[in-house]
Amino acid sequence: MTKITEILLETFINIIKSFQSVEAEKPSINTSRKLPLNSSFSYPEEEAIVDVAIYPYKRGRVYFRGSWWFAQCERKIILLPGQMVHVVGINNITLLVEPFVSTF
Repeated sequence: MTKITEILLETFINIIKSFQSVEAEKPSINTSRKLPLNSSFSYPEEEAIVDVAIYPYKRGRVYFRGSWWFAQCERKIILLPGQMVHVVGINNITLLVEPFVSTF
C-alpha cells in the first residue's frame, strides 16, 4: 500500500470510530421524570382515549381535549386503541399517561 492509501484508510477508520463514539455518548431520554402540568390541565383527573397503541416506554397517540397528542406510559404494559387513560404529566409535547382503573 502506498503512504497516501494508508493515510486515507487511517483517516476513514478514525472518522468511523468518532461516529460510533458519538452514538454511544448520546444521552438517553429520561422518561421517569414527570413534569408538572401547566395550568390548562386539571391534574390528575383528566382522561384521554388511546388512538394509537402505546407500548412500554414508547410513544403512541391519545385523543385529549379535542386533539391528538403523543403519549407515553412508564409502565411495562401495552395500552390499546379505545382504552381510557389518565393524564398524569407532560414531557415537552408528550403526555404521560397511566391506565384507567375502574373502581367498581
